[in-house]
Parts: sequence; C-alpha cells; structure tokens
Amino acid sequence: MVPAAPGARSGLWLALIALLSPGPAHAGLIASFDLDVNAWRATDVVVVSEGAVIDGKVVVAEVWRGELAAGVELEFSDLAVFAPPERRDLTDLWWGHGRSSPPVREVTGARMVLFLVRDGASWRGVRADAPGRAGPISVAWIEEGEAYVLRQVVNPGGLYLVREASERAMRTRVEELTPLRQAYLDTIALDDPVRRVDALARFLDVTLARSDAIEALAACGEAAAPLLRDVVLAGEPREPFWEGMIALLRAGGAAALHDFAQLLDREADFWATEARWLEDGWWGGDGLAWDQAQRLRRRYRLADDALRVLHGRPDELLRGPIGRLRRAWEGVPGAPSQSLRAACDRLVDALDRAR
Repeated sequence: MVPAAPGARSGLWLALIALLSPGPAHAGLIASFDLDVNAWRATDVVVVSEGAVIDGKVVVAEVWRGELAAGVELEFSDLAVFAPPERRDLTDLWWGHGRSSPPVREVTGARMVLFLVRDGASWRGVRADAPGRAGPISVAWIEEGEAYVLRQVVNPGGLYLVREASERAMRTRVEELTPLRQAYLDTIALDDPVRRVDALARFLDVTLARSDAIEALAACGEAAAPLLRDVVLAGEPREPFWEGMIALLRAGGAAALHDFAQLLDREADFWATEARWLEDGWWGGDGLAWDQAQRLRRRYRLADDALRVLHGRPDELLRGPIGRLRRAWEGVPGAPSQSLRAACDRLVDALDRAR
C-alpha cells in the first residue's frame, strides 16, 4: 500500500467537499498562505533562489524536508507572474512590531521557501485546495531574515504580501511538524485495517491531521465504523461535521443509517426543547449570550450537514426521524428554520419517489 500524502483527496471526497462548501456568509473568503497547513501537506520544503530574471526557474539552495538536493534546478511556473515589480509590493497592513512600515518595499525572489508536492515528473505548490492560487500561496519570500506571504487581510478582499514570521521561526515550525507528519504516513501505511484504525485514533485530536485521519478511517471500512460512530454521535462533535458523517457512511454502509436515525432523533428532541424560548432574531444573537448563540448555530449546522450528507441516500428507516426533526423546527422562528424544513421536505420527497 502506498500512503497518500496528508491533504490528498479522492475524487469522491472532493465532490462531496464541493457539495458541502461554505455558504454565502463565507463567500468572500479565499485561500491564503497557511504555514501549518503547508508544512503538514508538503513532501518537500526547500529554499530556492530565482536569480536576476523572475521567470519561475529556480535553484535549490537549502533543503528543510524531502528528497531534493542543493543545486537542483526546478521550474515553478507560478512565480513568473511576479515579474512585474508592482506584483511584489509589500502592504503596510497588519505590519506591527512597533514599525510603521515594512523594512523593505518589495520582495525580490533572491530567497524563497517553496512548499512542494510531486506532480508526475515535476513539482507543484502544495495547496491543491486553492485552484489557480496553489502555487503563489505555497511560497514564502525571504527578505532580511523575514518571511512574507500572500494572505487575505480583509474579507472580502484580495491577497496581499504581508509578513508571516522570521525565517528562523518558519524553519523551526516545519521541523516541529516533520516527525508528526512521518508518524501519520507510517500509520496509514499499516496493512492491517484494525491496527490502522487503532493508530489513527490519536490523530483525531490533532487539528492539522484530523481531516486526513477521518478520510483514512473511511478507507479502513467496517473496522473503522465504531470509531467514526463516536465521532459523529459525540455529545459535542467537532466541525466540520460532514467529514465524519461522510466517512461513517463509507465505512459503515447501510448499517450507518441507523446511526443517522439516532442523530436526527436527538436533534429533533434538542430543537423541540429550544423552540419554546427562541425569538425571531436568535440566529443573529438577539436576546442571547454569545456562547448560547454559537451553540445554537453549531447545532443548526450539525442537523443541516446530516440532511445534506443523506441527500441521495433515501431509506425508509430515516422517514420517521426526518419527520420528527421537521416538526420540531416548525416551532423555531426565523429563516434558518424555513431552510432546514425545506431540506427535510426534499429528503421525504426522495423517499416517496423511491417507493
């Protein structure tokens, strides 16, 4: 078995991610450089120099992780777009450290850190989750010992070159994550699915590894179903909820529908109780403490994710729980209630058509 690199996604998983992508409230968010994510996913992390001409042709100067060696020439075509000086200007936004502006006005390409993965015979930026921006947000430009990266400073808004950290701090973080990453790769390479499940359990509590671990558990089949059941049915499950739900359906098959019935029944009881005191503006926090509003929104997203994951999986076992959830939401005021009731209706319609 050849283990998939952290962050790799199957075609099915990517399709489901697209289906369950964030709604309009998050529409302005765009992928930015993220040191931890890049360091977790990258097979190779290298320091390179582009020389006097900015055309995407670089030479490896140092290796922080991986199989590449100093002196190797690479072509990283995403860098060519930074040939015009104005595309390398630094922004004063969020500078801080008691300074009114960065110590340099633009990055040069003389020293950069690339976070890479193999792509056939070549290399690409590690961020496959950002089509069209995977290369640029997989780069840190180094000037005078400071690392500058592309980050969305304001939502909505574009990407700006801003300071991330010192080069030394960036390298230290990469080195800190390398043993954990290798431990994860060794775990998913285990042939015995039972041993693999037991070993993957520890990674559910590691934020960077959690999504990869859940997908890896799904690939373990029935052996992973009990652990994934605990993930989905936890009293306070962690977001994003749909990851565990999709994995449970993949691993548990038809038997997992009993777990979804239990989940929907539980959420119906919860909302039937909450509906007695909620006011029209509850979604916006009217009349609620901040933690109360957050808790209610989380429970809404939990129910909504469950209904969306079950779309296309009509089963009569679910008819009763779906109906109970819908009735509970009839007493909840506001637009979110209408949206969730409509989702229930769509699933019931699918059940009727499947008869």
